Amino acid sequence: MLNLLFKSRLTGLFIGLLLLSGCALSPSTPPQERPCGRWESQIPKTEALQRWTVAGKVNLRTPQQNDTASFDWQQQNPDHYRMMISGPFGIGRNTLEQQNDQAVLSNGNGTFHASSPEGLMQQQLGWSLPISALYYWARALPAPNQPYHMTPDVCGYPATLDQQGWHIEYSQWTFSDGYWLPGRLKMHYGQLNATLLQKEWHPGRYDTE
Repeated sequence: MLNLLFKSRLTGLFIGLLLLSGCALSPSTPPQERPCGRWESQIPKTEALQRWTVAGKVNLRTPQQNDTASFDWQQQNPDHYRMMISGPFGIGRNTLEQQNDQAVLSNGNGTFHASSPEGLMQQQLGWSLPISALYYWARALPAPNQPYHMTPDVCGYPATLDQQGWHIEYSQWTFSDGYWLPGRLKMHYGQLNATLLQKEWHPGRYDTE
C-alpha cells in the first residue's frame, strides 16, 4: 500500500511538470544560428502566446526514484489546458485538466476535482507544485507580480530563472514557427531535479481530440 501511494505521488510530480512543456526542440534552425540580441524584442510576442500543443519527455529524479515519462500538453488559453502523461511506474495514463475555476485529475484510481491544480495536488497527493507559475516559466518568462532573479546568457537570452524557490536553467534554444524558445529546461527544488525535452511544439494550435 505504501509503495502504491509513493508511486501515485511521484507520478503527480510528472503531471505538475508537464506545465513546463510549452517550449520545444525543432530541427529547423541549429542552436548556433540563434541571433544575439533578439530576445528583448521578442518578449511581447512570447507573452502573447497563449495557445499551443506540445509533446515530449520529462525525466524526474529524487533520492528514491529516477524515471522518464512521455507527455502531451494542450493549452487552449491561460485558463484551459489538458495534460496527458504515460509511461512512469507502469500504471497507465494520468490526465490533468483545468477549465476556468475547475481542475480535474483522472487516473486509474478515479477522478478528482478541486478549484485549482495546486489545491488538487495538495488534496490528492499531499504536496503541491506552483502550477500557475509553470505556465510562464515554460516560455522563459517569470510569473507576474512575484519576486524573481533572471540571468542572461552571452546572447541576451534567459540562462537561469529563480522564483518561488525553484532554480531553472534554459538551454538548447530553437526557432519554431516564429518563436525562439528553450528546448531544454533543467529544474531544481530541494531534492527534486527534473529535465524536460520538448520534441513536438506547435504554437497557436490546440487539438480537441
